[in-house]
Amino acid sequence: MTRTEHYRACHLCEAICGLVIETVVEADSAPRITSIKGDPLDTFSRGHICPKAVALQGIHH
Repeated sequence: MTRTEHYRACHLCEAICGLVIETVVEADSAPRITSIKGDPLDTFSRGHICPKAVALQGIHH
């Protein structure tokens, strides 16, 4: 099992919040999102995200 953190931005509104998306890859399977959190190092959002960004995990799966 491999865990990876991806640093991205949410573009669902004008705030463009920074995201930390954690994925897990288990043997012989596609990557699966396990968490979406605000990026505390993002200059603008400073770790805060709205419910739309949190819902991205459900939309993806």
